[in-house]
Amino acid sequence: MKIIIVIFIFLLGCSNNIPIKNPEKRVALVIGNQNYPTKKLANPINDAKEITKILKKLNFDVIYLTDVSQKKFNLALEKFKSKIDPNTLTFFYFSGHGNTIHKNSTETFLIMVEQNRDVWVSIHKLYEVLNQAGARNNIISIDACQDYKKGKNNKDSKGLYRTGYKVINYEDGTINLKKIIDDKYSYKRPPSTIISYSAEPNEKAKDSGLKDPKMSPYAYYLVKYLDNESIPIAEVFRRVRKGMLNDFKGTQRNSETNGLKENIWLQPAKAMPSPAPTT
Repeated sequence: MKIIIVIFIFLLGCSNNIPIKNPEKRVALVIGNQNYPTKKLANPINDAKEITKILKKLNFDVIYLTDVSQKKFNLALEKFKSKIDPNTLTFFYFSGHGNTIHKNSTETFLIMVEQNRDVWVSIHKLYEVLNQAGARNNIISIDACQDYKKGKNNKDSKGLYRTGYKVINYEDGTINLKKIIDDKYSYKRPPSTIISYSAEPNEKAKDSGLKDPKMSPYAYYLVKYLDNESIPIAEVFRRVRKGMLNDFKGTQRNSETNGLKENIWLQPAKAMPSPAPTT
């Protein structure tokens, strides 16, 4: 009888070490584009650096890049994709210039840094990569303007804007769009994804905040709340919005599209210690 009791206690103790599920894998791609040939920004590199620090603290494997060209962006996406599996939580952060091109479009373009031009990359390119990678959950955070530009060579034609890449050439203050890659990317957001923009559609994003002029206001509040315990990511973005509303009285508001299938805590509260057994 004593032998049976000892074996039972041993098995019971071991059972506490059996994992319920595989540990979540965390992978991030963080980009700060600042030194544009047309209009330099002051803080995207600072923003990306601080976001990288906080994500590493939260156990993300971070790919950190600055002043990224179209070629480097493609390579970064491939590296990002190679690290993702079905049990991965991804985090994509971009700070830099952005645009929607068409005032009624929901297709955001992220502007890359080239030597003599700006290259506009559709967010649909990112969607396509994440759709192919099949992560468990995705967080996309875009710290860029969502207003639109229109020049005499930039017609409001629906077909013109639905392309993966566009090159912008500045000639006498006008905008000339040239289609350089066929329209082949997905317009569907990846499953279980939350997308946060630092500005509403048709709204500009501020490069410097009131609390810290060396960071954008969106990045400042994101860093402040990302590692708070017991706050799911949707609540993190809500608190970012509250801070920005207080600072700017509604002239810039971050907004989200939340398609997550489950709540995501980047920093869950530490479990309370189990009570000591009573005798």
